[in-house]
Amino acid sequence: MPVSRPITPEPARGAGLRCDGLVAMAFALLALSGLAGCESYRLAGVVMGGDPSTVVVVGKGDGRLLAPGLGGATIEFTIDPTSMHPQKLATVIADDQGHFEVPVDVSGAGFLEYELGVLCRLPGYRTLWTTLDMPASGKRLVLVMKPGRDSYSPQKNLIDETMEMGRQLQQR
Repeated sequence: MPVSRPITPEPARGAGLRCDGLVAMAFALLALSGLAGCESYRLAGVVMGGDPSTVVVVGKGDGRLLAPGLGGATIEFTIDPTSMHPQKLATVIADDQGHFEVPVDVSGAGFLEYELGVLCRLPGYRTLWTTLDMPASGKRLVLVMKPGRDSYSPQKNLIDETMEMGRQLQQR
């Protein structure tokens, strides 16, 4: 009498290679992210007057980076400004030629995708506030500010605002 054996499927050809390839790719990405951490990432650029107000990501050789800019502008950068845990970077003041540079001590900065909030203020110019994808390392920012009145008011903390409203209602 014949003996029955369970039928086991054979692995598809190349299946082991595909898995090995994915593992190798994962190790390569880890190695690259480790290398990116060795060299510190810096946001750099220039603040200049113009219309309309905007932020332009440019290459290191862009001529606008050599032009004199607006000195004394205060610039705040925030990583993931619309998230539950935005991370404020150091506030920097542009030099007398409008140039700025700020270190970014965030894992994978310049390599991984982060949203970047840019707030730039200078008396006699409209406040510049925008969000953009954080530029890759090797790129620079040109912050263009339109002349006018600074009408900036800081974002309010929703929790603090709600607590204050509750206190006011309790006093009535």
